[in-house]
Amino acid sequence: MEKDTFYLHLKNKGYVKEVVNYYSKNAVYYENWLQENKLTLTKTRYTHLMNYIGYLQAQGKSNVIINKHLKSIELYYNYKDITNIANNVRLRHGKQEAKLYLNEKDLNTLYKHYKTLAANYYKYSDKLLLSLIIYQGLELKELVNLKLEDVDLEKGTLYIASGKYLKNSRILQLEAHQIIPLHNYITNHKEQGEQLFLPQAKALKRLAKQLGQIHKTLVIQTKALEFNYQSLKQLRQSRIVYWIKYYGLRETQYLSGHKGIDSIERYQSEDIEDLSKQIEKLHPMG
Repeated sequence: MEKDTFYLHLKNKGYVKEVVNYYSKNAVYYENWLQENKLTLTKTRYTHLMNYIGYLQAQGKSNVIINKHLKSIELYYNYKDITNIANNVRLRHGKQEAKLYLNEKDLNTLYKHYKTLAANYYKYSDKLLLSLIIYQGLELKELVNLKLEDVDLEKGTLYIASGKYLKNSRILQLEAHQIIPLHNYITNHKEQGEQLFLPQAKALKRLAKQLGQIHKTLVIQTKALEFNYQSLKQLRQSRIVYWIKYYGLRETQYLSGHKGIDSIERYQSEDIEDLSKQIEKLHPMG
């Protein structure tokens, strides 16, 4: 990267020394990320910029800091005089973040490429837990309350019980590729007891810690993939969007266990097959 010339360019534009240093540093940071992902400035697209935003979010950077990075990148593209994919792209301030739902292909790719890094008993159930989040859209409290009797491997179904602070009960279909791993886990690795995931399901915090480790592993392993992984919550929400597209609101309400239809109507307008529509919310072109 032409750090010195970009530095002088910013300085000649009238930016103070501290801002020049900060924007130059951010541009170098962006260039390094591009190199690590085998990309160049001239070949980047909006999807790559969204991936970079996800990368920054995974580093724990706030929307305010990310917007400063985006401003730096915008200035850098202008300096290079090439198509500026960062022009006016900013995240909303506050707690809201960019919502990028993954399509079915991306969800399958993420699941296929996941490899546990755990060395303890987590390694026997990490991918199973991930599959239940990706394909059945389960949450932490639902996972911790799953019982062995809720699994019917012959029918390929999973019963999700209701509760005072839980969603409605429902019966969900398992994917074919989930059945053999579940059988293997139950037969060879599960600790004795009525809960499905033992010993970690003995305490909510213990299972939450395992999910946290799964998330950290996904952040590492999805860096090279051409989509923006953000969180396990994003995976559940992506499943809901997929259900709405193929089954409609009422069936999705049942599958997701939501008590009211209004809880899922907010997902209805999302089109997970057209990422450009997601990007336009951040970067209006009109």
